[in-house]
Amino acid sequence: MCTTAETTGRCRAAVREVKEESGLELSAVRELFAVTSDRGVTTRCFLMSEATAEPRLGIDPEEQHLPPEERMLRAVAWRTLKSLRDDVQVKYVLLALGR
Repeated sequence: MCTTAETTGRCRAAVREVKEESGLELSAVRELFAVTSDRGVTTRCFLMSEATAEPRLGIDPEEQHLPPEERMLRAVAWRTLKSLRDDVQVKYVLLALGR
């Protein structure tokens, strides 16, 4: 669980991002992993509670000023793990979950 002060802050941020970008109100169970790129950018992945609603396209507040065609968020959809099996981040998730 996200119990220490450090992980609680990161978990809250992950929950907020999911809500902003998909409209889903989830809770963070735990941080699965963190990966730092060659450029020093750290990407963190969290195990979240199961969604009980359908996602909807939200807005990234940092991109609100941009016209829709220039925003990173353009669609939202459920995808199967099979369809994402070659995605590097999905591979990390599966390893972190012991699968």
